[in-house]
Amino acid sequence: MKPVKPDKHLPWKYSVKSFFKFFRHCFWTPKATCALFSVPPRITSASPPESVVKVNKPFSLKCGAGGLPYPEIHWFLNGTTLEDVEGYNIADDGTLFITKAEEDKAYRFECSAINKAGKDSKIYIVKTMSSVLKTLTKCVISCLVKLHSYSVNKKLHFSKWSV
Repeated sequence: MKPVKPDKHLPWKYSVKSFFKFFRHCFWTPKATCALFSVPPRITSASPPESVVKVNKPFSLKCGAGGLPYPEIHWFLNGTTLEDVEGYNIADDGTLFITKAEEDKAYRFECSAINKAGKDSKIYIVKTMSSVLKTLTKCVISCLVKLHSYSVNKKLHFSKWSV
C-alpha cells in the first residue's frame, strides 16, 4: 500500500479517497500494520520542576502530554509507581493530586508519557515547608556559631556592629 498523501483542501490534511483506501486495506490486514502514523509523546503542560509546599496540605502536579496514539501517563515516587496508592490520585489529563504533604520530606516525582512511538518524562522535586525552614535554621545557627567563635578568638565586640 502506498503512503497516504496530504490533501491541501481539507483541514485534516488527508483526502477522503486516501482514507477509504487506508481503511479498506486495514480491514484485511492485522491491526498492527494499520497505523496511519505515530508521533512520540511530548509533555506539553507541566508544573515547575522544583517547588515548596506546606506541611499537611494537599498539592498537585501537572503533566499533560500529546502524541499519537495518545500516550498513557504514569507517575512514580522515588522509582515506585503511584497507581492505586492511597493518598495519590491521577486525573485523566495526567494531573497528580496528593492529599497531604508529610513533614520533613523531599519528594522526587517522575511523570512518564508512553506510547508505541516512544517515551517522554519529567522530574519534579517537591520539598515541604518545614524541611526547608529546618535547613535554613541549621544554616543560620551554624553561621552564628562560627561568627561567635571567630569573635571570641579575635576579640571583636558585637556592640560596635550596626545593621
